[in-house]
Amino acid sequence: MSTQLHSNQPKLNLAAQLQGNLTFDLDKNYYDLANFDLLVKGNALDIENLLVKAGGDISARPNAQEFGAKQLLLSVSGVQGGNNIDVKLDLPRITLSKAKLSGNKLVLAAKLEMDQPKQNFEVKLSSPVEGNLELQQFGLPDLTLAVKATGAKLPGKSVSSEMKGSVRVDAKKQNAAVNLAGGLLQSQVKADAAVSNFSNPAIKFNVDIDQFDADPYLPKTDKKNKPEKQAATPEKPFDLSALQSLNLDGNLHVGSLKAFNVKAQQLRVGLKAKNGLLNVAPLSAKLYKGSMDGKVSVNAQTYVFT
Repeated sequence: MSTQLHSNQPKLNLAAQLQGNLTFDLDKNYYDLANFDLLVKGNALDIENLLVKAGGDISARPNAQEFGAKQLLLSVSGVQGGNNIDVKLDLPRITLSKAKLSGNKLVLAAKLEMDQPKQNFEVKLSSPVEGNLELQQFGLPDLTLAVKATGAKLPGKSVSSEMKGSVRVDAKKQNAAVNLAGGLLQSQVKADAAVSNFSNPAIKFNVDIDQFDADPYLPKTDKKNKPEKQAATPEKPFDLSALQSLNLDGNLHVGSLKAFNVKAQQLRVGLKAKNGLLNVAPLSAKLYKGSMDGKVSVNAQTYVFT
């Protein structure tokens, strides 16, 4: 079976093909789709040379409330803004039996090739899957997040790291939580985040980073070829609409930070946002022989910055 999809809004130009072996028995109420193979090619939105592949075996026994899949594979590749993107999902087995969801190790791998600066990033996320549809609870109880970066500007031209943690979602109670700890690139990170009330999310987070040098990951600036000055254009007001409904409470601490060749020690940032008012306090750091200690407030209702 094949089809084509063309659209201007949104911009789509895709060709799709699906094949597989379908077996079913209406009397016994079972359905099996074996060796299914889905292929989608074309352009979508701002992604060129899009290639989507999916395959595996799917079975359903509605009367017994049993559903399953084996050897599920999904890959997506393309070019976005001059950067090559490659994402793969591998799920060897997943079963749903009488509302209980379980699966052995899910693996999500992504690769990003960047031109400025010339670097490659490989990200791999893996964890068993568990859940209960009746309770609307889902989780990744033993999560591993591995990141590898390669590039001429990186220490030793390669940086590898691994974090471990968990993710849980309770859709009925409308809350979710993420906990991660370990290495991220050349840093040691401890982070936790929680979201409640999905219809109007309240977000809390705490992130602690021992040190981070951002310069190897920033694009190179060419001081010799400065852009020509352009005629002044009227300033546009900041769009603060996103702050109107933002409900945020979080803290960030970085022991040592370097960016654009500027070094800071003991950076602490506290963020609180609610009812259109954003407060940044504390906002403190040690800079060379001095220090900074201040706060910032933004009122999205009156567009007042203090």
